[in-house]
Amino acid sequence: RTGAEAFYDTVVMYQQDSLQARLHRRGCGWTGVRLIEQGRSLMSLSVHDGADGMDLSLEYDAGRLSDRTARQVLCHLQRLLQEIARARPDTALAALPMLSPEDEAQVLDLGRPAVGADPGPCDLATRFETIAAAKGDHVAITEAATGRSLTYLQLDRMANGIAWRLSAEGVDPGSIVGIALPRSAEQIAAMLAVLKLGAPFMLLDLDQSQDYLFKLVRQVGARVLVAEPATPLAETGTSVVPADTAAEDSPPPRPAIPSDGLAYVTFTSGSTGVPKAVMGLQGALSAHADAMIAAFGLTERDRVLQFAAPGFDVMLEEVWPTLLSGATVVLREPGPARPVQDLLAMADSLGVTLL
Repeated sequence: RTGAEAFYDTVVMYQQDSLQARLHRRGCGWTGVRLIEQGRSLMSLSVHDGADGMDLSLEYDAGRLSDRTARQVLCHLQRLLQEIARARPDTALAALPMLSPEDEAQVLDLGRPAVGADPGPCDLATRFETIAAAKGDHVAITEAATGRSLTYLQLDRMANGIAWRLSAEGVDPGSIVGIALPRSAEQIAAMLAVLKLGAPFMLLDLDQSQDYLFKLVRQVGARVLVAEPATPLAETGTSVVPADTAAEDSPPPRPAIPSDGLAYVTFTSGSTGVPKAVMGLQGALSAHADAMIAAFGLTERDRVLQFAAPGFDVMLEEVWPTLLSGATVVLREPGPARPVQDLLAMADSLGVTLL
């Protein structure tokens, strides 16, 4: 902290009586007496518990807080205290309302999406297969490092091949499959292959330490990995399925995928302690892809740069809206990111329209 920053911005004071009530009891004839607090705090709340009930007053810095907001703060506190007074002994704290019905309706309205979810299939594999059938020869993926491109049909057939191998290893909707591959067409095909079985995937960032990756694999209980055959992660006791399997025209059969079915597992950074697993749902990722397609106006003419690391869920935002709009994913080369000017030059050379 710098010396100019305050350690707190709100003061709460509680007294059984107000100054005026105490003076009145002592026979003083003064009326309308108020105690005004002066200080640098944003808000100062005074609570006086007298014979006629509880008196709340809020003093605030009008230069930093509007009259309307100050009134709202006081009204919210008043409502919360009233609800506490009416609550049963077994009422949960979270069940106590603080907002008025009007405020609550306004907050809920802010949470409603501007773009409605597509009422069609929510599972990503089915949506991709529909796009692939329509855009078969259109380029789905281009690798900046190798110049290799895969069409939608080639990507679909590659994913089918991996899916059959995963199915042979017993992968089903209850399995979490780790993907330990560098940034490549195979990495995206592996994600798609897992989804074709109705199972969730977990992308592993190979730039992280092996010890860290071991912990993630063990924490989610992944029994199967899509990885290079010599991967050290096989020491966790998982089966390893290579990505360079023979392509197949059709995927294995899969059950109907509900919108609340698990699509992927990712992890927080661990900056507050131990990394925590976060579960992403099929319907949520599908709806988010639709929202991004609309926000960016994505069409099959677009070429979107895949830049983010696989351990960061922004990577999914770069891949799935692109594929579900029939556009092209441009994969930057593996390894550390280039300086900005070099990255922009590469984007220009590859015809990137969105990054």
